[in-house]
Amino acid sequence: MPIKKKTAAAKKPAVLGPKAKLMKLAVTTLRTKAKKLGISDVSKRTKENLVQSIILGEARQKKGTAAGKKATAKRKASTTRQTGSSSTARDRARKALAPGRRVSRTGRVYYERRKNRTDKPGMLSGYNGWANYETWNANLWDGEAFYDLVQEAKDSGDDKMEVAAMLENFYDDAAESLGARGFFGDVINNALKEIDWEEIVENHWEE
Repeated sequence: MPIKKKTAAAKKPAVLGPKAKLMKLAVTTLRTKAKKLGISDVSKRTKENLVQSIILGEARQKKGTAAGKKATAKRKASTTRQTGSSSTARDRARKALAPGRRVSRTGRVYYERRKNRTDKPGMLSGYNGWANYETWNANLWDGEAFYDLVQEAKDSGDDKMEVAAMLENFYDDAAESLGARGFFGDVINNALKEIDWEEIVENHWEE
């Protein structure tokens, strides 16, 4: 009985992420897209800068209701997770509160998650000075892009929570465009859920 030879499976084309797709476009096309998003001085921007501005602009457009829900879920999650570094001596001198929503003396609402400013026994965590490995790893790979995006958003008048929601929304969309399913899809999505976008924005805000 003749043995059938296995035919080589057709190699699937690599799926490009949003940034890679934009980088393949001509500069004139990028300038047109940027103008439609309300981005100024497009003729003076480099191709890399145009791509970053378009990514931020598209993320800003999508933030809407979905981003608001994600930001709310993120804030709720802060009541069960703490980040940052801790000082035992300083902690002993003050009575800490549980992590979560706070109101400053001036009436500003903010969300506290720093270890040395909260008290939640058994919930302390961190990685190399960041909230966790996922947050540290995201900044390791895309820290330069985060800085540019955060500074541009800051100059545009966005607040930190808005920028964090936009980044989260953009990376969720990027992960979905990869089309990963099953095991790999779960790994990617679970890692993204652990990233503390607010901490990343805070880290690049004043630099």
